Amino acid sequence: MFNVVHETGEVRVAVAEGKVLYNPGQGAVSLDAGQALVDRETADGVEVTRVPAERVGSWKTGSLVYSAAPLSRVAADLSRSMEVPITAAPGIADRPFSGTIMLDGSGPEQLRRLQLALNVRLEKEAGGWIMKPVGSAGQ
Repeated sequence: MFNVVHETGEVRVAVAEGKVLYNPGQGAVSLDAGQALVDRETADGVEVTRVPAERVGSWKTGSLVYSAAPLSRVAADLSRSMEVPITAAPGIADRPFSGTIMLDGSGPEQLRRLQLALNVRLEKEAGGWIMKPVGSAGQ
């Protein structure tokens, strides 16, 4: 089992079991269970890291697990999982988040818990939600 996420300028692959051969045309990279990679358009190669195999695909059960992930990635994952557009404001997009988010819906209570867990303010905008710093104007 493996997980692939393709976003603008970045591809992420993580392997829970078996083996995956990632070949973007720049040379193949072999990943075993417990390995992950990030391939960014702005980088000269792929970055391979270790990942707990049990975390791969945890989004299927409503669990999103992070270790120093930028809020922009958390927002993108939440958008996919909740089927609600969520972005991070430029001032906090690179702020790292470590922890586990358990999703159980997309209603007001889920949004309130996300604000507390991520230490952000979620503001409704045309077409979705935006994460802003706590204490920013409009609160």
